[in-house]
Amino acid sequence: MKNMVQAYAAVDRIPTMHLDDKQPSPAEVAEIPCSVFLPNEEEVKTIRLDYVQQVKEVLVDNIPCFQNLEYEDSRVHLYEQHSSRRSNLVYPLGVLDKDEARIAEMVDIMEDYHQYVPGTRDENPVIIPLFGDGLSVERGFDAQDARINAGDPWQQLQGLHPSIQEWHKRGILLQDTFRLLFTPKKSARSAGSLSYIRNSYRQINVKEKVSACFNEATELLRFSTTAYIVASALTFMNCASIDDIPTDLQTQQDDLLLYMSEVAEKIVEMCFQPPNTVSILNANTSQKDIYKYCVCKNDIEEDMIRCNNKKCNRGKWFHYSCTDISNDEILSEEWYCCQVCKVSQTSYDVKDD
Repeated sequence: MKNMVQAYAAVDRIPTMHLDDKQPSPAEVAEIPCSVFLPNEEEVKTIRLDYVQQVKEVLVDNIPCFQNLEYEDSRVHLYEQHSSRRSNLVYPLGVLDKDEARIAEMVDIMEDYHQYVPGTRDENPVIIPLFGDGLSVERGFDAQDARINAGDPWQQLQGLHPSIQEWHKRGILLQDTFRLLFTPKKSARSAGSLSYIRNSYRQINVKEKVSACFNEATELLRFSTTAYIVASALTFMNCASIDDIPTDLQTQQDDLLLYMSEVAEKIVEMCFQPPNTVSILNANTSQKDIYKYCVCKNDIEEDMIRCNNKKCNRGKWFHYSCTDISNDEILSEEWYCCQVCKVSQTSYDVKDD
């Protein structure tokens, strides 16, 4: 079988030129607090409002007494206007008679695409993403590894950053969801489970491996979610079917809109589980997480320096390359991996005195 590759270029709809291309060191990454990666209180409220908005859409589309309602979409995104525009395809990059499964030919492919990277040879390239599926991304990194000993970032193909494309990200998330919810061997007879719904409505094309049935798996998940939302709404409205009229249904447009919003709020309240940020942060600082070597968590053949704080929980021993340590600091009698260790050690010394 003969393999070839095809690609096209598109203008980034969201401005990114203000972002720094410099890759942070392991020490800088370690300084980032875990709270940055967890939603704060305001973000949790925003997520909840987004869920309420999604539920409203389902209610308007599926319950007759709500179908004529017009409501304001309260969801706001920083780059909403940018993302709403159509993609501007510059031009196709053509078909290359190369097989990306072979490292040497993958290097040739990356070289061909690298000619479109902005910048001049006198400076570092402006890094741009090279999108593809998961396997193509791995092969892209392999090609860059094969050029790691080249003379400069241009020859090392560092101007391209292989990234998984949006459709493939959706596939990965969908697969994770199905691993959690779709267990035919365990729940096929459990009424209400995803496996039960799949069998009851004869969605036989849906399999555990969603890459072979992406559209069918997505449709089953949407269908099941919609059914649960409608069933929950009917329960809160004391109705047996979607054609029933709730006894407390409002007739005025504004009152009816408020009534629907209250139903949507109740549905979200029933199932919304915000992350326990405090518990996660406390677990991150437990003694079990203290690792013996460095912030990079790798035991590699390289000289190391010890943090002078005996109670250091960031690694105790650190590689020179991971700390950006200077020669003067190497010769110093006392060295601390971070300001926290230095301050805390000083307080210990004062107490001992």
